[in-house]
Amino acid sequence: MAIDRGLDLWAGTGSAGPPGSISRAVNAAASALAADLSGDPWQTFHGPVVICGVELGESGEEHAVGLAGERLVALRRRIGRHRAE
Repeated sequence: MAIDRGLDLWAGTGSAGPPGSISRAVNAAASALAADLSGDPWQTFHGPVVICGVELGESGEEHAVGLAGERLVALRRRIGRHRAE
């Protein structure tokens, strides 16, 4: 799921499970971060997630890329704020 320009959040398949089943706990930090960045407060994520950068290739296809430098520092700061809340 795109959560911001150049940022994707990937959650495991089946992390929420069908109604009435045992599911993984809500990942409050990831859910709050995604809501903050994407403006969509209704999406809740469960269990572990992966946040990666996204770049466009020459023909317009998206490629997941690692986060580094100031972008990683800023993302860690935002995640830390959400964990504290």
